[in-house]
Amino acid sequence: MTDAKKYAKMLDPGNSIDEEAEDEPEFTDEELESLGRQVRDAWITWALTQPAPKPEWLIPWEHMEERFREVDRQIGAAIARDIREENRIESEREQAARNRAVESAVMWKDRAMRPRSQTGAWALLFLTLATLVLVLWTQQSIPAPAVCPTPVACPEAPPAAGPPAAISAEADGFWVELNDGSYETRPWPDASRYPAEQFTADCSAVCTVERTGTGAPGRVLVIDPAHLVCVCFHESGFRPVERWINWERVD
Repeated sequence: MTDAKKYAKMLDPGNSIDEEAEDEPEFTDEELESLGRQVRDAWITWALTQPAPKPEWLIPWEHMEERFREVDRQIGAAIARDIREENRIESEREQAARNRAVESAVMWKDRAMRPRSQTGAWALLFLTLATLVLVLWTQQSIPAPAVCPTPVACPEAPPAAGPPAAISAEADGFWVELNDGSYETRPWPDASRYPAEQFTADCSAVCTVERTGTGAPGRVLVIDPAHLVCVCFHESGFRPVERWINWERVD
């Protein structure tokens, strides 16, 4: 029990405090392990984009020392904690907006029920109904954000519909999805400074890294050093195919 809880217990002895419930860990061991793996996967993905990554940068999670694993676990927990707090604040804001809308509708209804002329009563009743319709339409048109206790519990979003998934080497460029959901064509990257042998080795290393939760490494589908295209396949997972162009995800 923390000092603050002990002090509260002294001031109010009759207040029962469930010490075991208060001291429960914020994340389970399985959640911390999964968060640490995600941090390590992100680090390896970044390291493979560097011209000459150090060997220790590419060590997989299973071969890391325990002290370095604990560092990645704490980083993942801090990120998950921030996401959880942002979702909580956003949820409270939406609930407050709904409460204000309901209070406004009740106020107009109360005014409509007061003794007035028949014409004025019908006008207020119509205004009340219009307000309720507007509130319901607003709540349906603006989806509430998903509240995820941790990044692990949030499934990946399904890919948006776009151009064909195949990459044509004869084309002048490749498709890239923009933030507004539209697509644009970009030219192929300059591969003259990236040796083909090095790119082939890097692509193999990226594809064979075990994806979190699958329990098995992936394999290479396509290696195109001339256009810096690397396509990987994982038999398990929500999105089995990963496409990289100059180490930028394009799927």
